[in-house]
Amino acid sequence: MNRTIIFDVCGTLFFSNTTFDFVKYYHMHKKNKLKSFFIKRLTGNLGKVMHRFLNISIRKLIISTLKGELVSDVEYLAAEFVRSNLENKKIESIFNEFTQLKKNNNVVLVSASIEPVIKSIAELYGVYFQCSELEIKNEKYTGIISKDLKGNKHLYIDSASAFYSDNLDDLACSFMVENFYFIRHKMSNRYKAFDYSENVEVINV
Repeated sequence: MNRTIIFDVCGTLFFSNTTFDFVKYYHMHKKNKLKSFFIKRLTGNLGKVMHRFLNISIRKLIISTLKGELVSDVEYLAAEFVRSNLENKKIESIFNEFTQLKKNNNVVLVSASIEPVIKSIAELYGVYFQCSELEIKNEKYTGIISKDLKGNKHLYIDSASAFYSDNLDDLACSFMVENFYFIRHKMSNRYKAFDYSENVEVINV
């Protein structure tokens, strides 16, 4: 009997914030200079100040720059981005586990990243997916998130045999799965100490 195995994407399978990296990639390839400049500022020190002192979501601001963009254009470049930019950003030890497990199990990507990117990754590797979705009107994106998995993955998953993630928020899902594998990045000090249930195992990468 096949088991269900869940993998987060950003920071778990790839050293990439795929939403930020893709939107930057998209506007660069579309030669949207003003939006590219705006995103460059948001992902720099200005964005850090806005987030820390004004509690502004940089993620939502970056996603908002897709307003008015054709769904077909975004989806096409998302597939190109996945093939050309993520190959050299794989977290090898976790990706090898992912490759082996998907041979005989139902593997599902569950990510707060946006659908054009996660759908492209899922199609490339032949797995299922759940992710944040963007509102569409008249075949164009409105720049608004219509379904957001950030901090809410426990609302969108059923029980599973295992869950691999580097997100502290995802530890809320550890009570819904048999085994939770927490991916801790050696170069980060964000995860020095945290409380977790007995079924959580830490994997250092």
